[in-house]
Amino acid sequence: MVLPTREQCKILIADKENEYRQMLVFMLVNLGFRHQNILQATNGGTAWELLTSRETDLIISGWVMPVRNGLELLRAVRADEKLAAVPFVIASARGSQADILMAVKEKVSLYLVKPFSESVLEEKLKSIGFK
Repeated sequence: MVLPTREQCKILIADKENEYRQMLVFMLVNLGFRHQNILQATNGGTAWELLTSRETDLIISGWVMPVRNGLELLRAVRADEKLAAVPFVIASARGSQADILMAVKEKVSLYLVKPFSESVLEEKLKSIGFK
C-alpha cells in the first residue's frame, strides 16, 4: 500500500473519550495532517460503519470502547479484503506486555501506550511510513 502525503491522508480516530480524540486531532494537525480529513468515532460500531463507507488511509483506535473494542475492530479490519492493508494504530493505557503481544498477533501496525507526546506520535508514524 502506497501511503498518501500527510495533507492527503484520510484518518479515522476511534475512541470513547472526547478529550482524547480532540487532543489527538490537535497533534495530528500540528504534524501536517489536515483537520478536514480526520473523522472521529466514539465506539467501534460507528468506526466500522465509517470504515466500510469511506476511504481511510490510517486508523487510530483506543482499546476500550463500547459496541466493538479496538482489538475487535482490528480483527475486522484485517479480515476485510479492502481494509486489510490500512495501517492500524492502537493507542491505549493498556500497556502490559500481554496486551501488546495480543495486538501484535492480530497484526497491529503500531501500539502506543497513553499518554504519549506529539514528538513520540510523529516518530512512530514515520516508522510505519508517514514521512
